[in-house]
Amino acid sequence: MKTKNSIILTALFSLTLFFNSCDKKELDPDSIITDLKGVYFGQTPPGLIPERFPPDILLANNDWFWHGIPSFSPDLMEMHWGKYSKYPQTDRSELAFVKVVESKWTQIQTPPFADLNYDENSPIFSQSGDTLYFLSRRQMGYIFYVTRNNTGWSQPIQLEIPLPDNKRLGWDFSITKDKSIYMPLFDINGTNPPDIYKTSFTNGQYSMPENLGYPVNTSFNEFASYIDPEERFLIFVSNRSGGYGMHDLYISSRNQDKTWNNPNNLGSGINSNQEDSSPYISPDGLYFFFITWKAEDLGYNPYWVDAQVVYNFVEP
Repeated sequence: MKTKNSIILTALFSLTLFFNSCDKKELDPDSIITDLKGVYFGQTPPGLIPERFPPDILLANNDWFWHGIPSFSPDLMEMHWGKYSKYPQTDRSELAFVKVVESKWTQIQTPPFADLNYDENSPIFSQSGDTLYFLSRRQMGYIFYVTRNNTGWSQPIQLEIPLPDNKRLGWDFSITKDKSIYMPLFDINGTNPPDIYKTSFTNGQYSMPENLGYPVNTSFNEFASYIDPEERFLIFVSNRSGGYGMHDLYISSRNQDKTWNNPNNLGSGINSNQEDSSPYISPDGLYFFFITWKAEDLGYNPYWVDAQVVYNFVEP
């Protein structure tokens, strides 16, 4: 029979093991949940005036800021994004996500397919929700995807996309319902500003990217595009003349002959005298998200607004 002292020592030893395991983050991260509940974290939906989106636990802070939009799964129960961890901690872009577990949202987690040795960014869900695309510097690649399986996510697979000579990919892309990809390409030598290109997915292969040309692309910077899944319109970033800040958000609708109309600036209600970027429309089609850095923020945060402000610009 154990003595009273031995029982106490055993209990203390067990507690030590428990707290050590906590320090080593061996607890199931899904068990670490917040009090946030409901679609879009239970927040009141915005009207026609943009509002800061993240609840307090997801706001940019002294350690990191948002490096792109929040990407929601089609059922709105999972959200992935790129967060830029500030120097001197890591000084790079990393993948992050939260999801609903037992009706509550979890704390911020790192997805199992992420590689913290490389810059990674721009997670995007397929419309079916069973595939997630993202950017990564690993293995000399760039756009990768993972698919859901019985245990979670598969290992990342690189997309084989040819690139024109002397061109490199930027830090964002957007994908259509038929898997065509819109993305900015930069000159390797930096001679010309970035333009938006399209690569089509045909017979299981991606085509050589084609420049969208004028009036979408100009002699100024064009990048950070969102393509409507049906390719009815394109929202993108440009610093062309006539804007409100460093870079503004523009929208161009697509004609039946596949040409693009003259882009419209989304206006002072969206664009500010700061940097406005990373357009995105939620899977339910109800809200328009974008990234900006307001004076009261500690870094870039996503803002959201009723998507009608976008649809008003789309040709019938």
